[in-house]
Amino acid sequence: MSALSNTSNTQDATKPTLVEGRKIITIDNYETKLHVDVVKRFLTQEEEKILYDDIINQIPWFRVKYKSNRFKNQCTTPCWTNFYGGYKDLKQYKVIPSFLNPIIEKVSKACNNAKFNSILIRLYFDGNDNIAWHTDGRTFLGKTPTIGSLSLGHRATFEMRKMTNVWPCSGGKDNGIDTKVPIKKFICEGGDLLVMRNTTQQAWHHRVPKESYRRPRININFRYILPNRSDTERGQFSYYKYMVYGDEENPSGIYYRDIVNNNNNNNRNVSLKELWRSSNNNNNNNSVKNKNNYHVIQAGGGKMSSSSQALLATCTKKKMTTWTCNKCTLINKGSVNVCAVCFFAKDSNNINNSNNKRTANLLSESASSRRKKKKQHVKSNNSKKNGTNRTKNIASFFTMEKKI
Repeated sequence: MSALSNTSNTQDATKPTLVEGRKIITIDNYETKLHVDVVKRFLTQEEEKILYDDIINQIPWFRVKYKSNRFKNQCTTPCWTNFYGGYKDLKQYKVIPSFLNPIIEKVSKACNNAKFNSILIRLYFDGNDNIAWHTDGRTFLGKTPTIGSLSLGHRATFEMRKMTNVWPCSGGKDNGIDTKVPIKKFICEGGDLLVMRNTTQQAWHHRVPKESYRRPRININFRYILPNRSDTERGQFSYYKYMVYGDEENPSGIYYRDIVNNNNNNNRNVSLKELWRSSNNNNNNNSVKNKNNYHVIQAGGGKMSSSSQALLATCTKKKMTTWTCNKCTLINKGSVNVCAVCFFAKDSNNINNSNNKRTANLLSESASSRRKKKKQHVKSNNSKKNGTNRTKNIASFFTMEKKI
């Protein structure tokens, strides 16, 4: 694949270009200091599957806890993380797993042979996992670092906002946010590569917000720590502290299979193939595709985890009732009225699961017709004063993913 171009446009790109069959969206805006490339389907589905499975099976995850010197309180990272690389002669160091070296070389080549010697890996287990507004800019990365960000698994929204004061980003007018420049949003799907370069970190923050529909997603972040600087050791130490150790000396990581079991969720233990948004999923018995180019996956299509089976067995033995959330498929105890993961109301599950034909007809209706029915449905619920705003129509049995 050819290296990403460094054009000198002063306006944001509106039309993607094709390089060796791959769609590339490039923004080079010197006025706002925004320089971003998004390479759609940078990895083939087979490459993505192999890398996703290797990470799931071999990488331990950390939910780091530490005391914030800035806010004077205890913090916990809002997603699962791990960090590798840097310089082995410094205090904190872990060698990069050998199976990740090929992808580092591939991303480096795509980024005009940019150097990468460290990687941050994040696991967004579900829609509650997120990362708040921040900049990747650090003095030990240089003034114009190239940051590569590779997505695996489910799609996610990547947002960027212009700042008048990147750090610290509190106090002053609008908390340092440049409200005159609209927020940029990118949809990063499995196999996509997003690259931030040039002066982007000097003027922009980015985040991955909470999204209720999201299923497991992995992100690999590629960086280069500069050598022989006065702050090189401090910088490398900070990465390991906030991504691995926190305030503990030797924390124990947790593997993905244990995260699945701990969450009692029968829809998390799914293969990567179920997360792809490609047309190949049309052959899946649990999926259909409507005329609006939405890919619809029926809830509950994943394999039930051992912990979910144990919960069902325990409840059956004690004659306790359970119910499966039709939005995220978490198995909840009967005494709970709202899903513990997505807060979907229990009452909304009292619809016949086998009524797929009616659901297909509903999806094929016009948007205006669906809006009209929804208004009537909400009006009816309000008149009954049933105390819930979460009741939804039969389409709530399905998760909808828009295909880019």
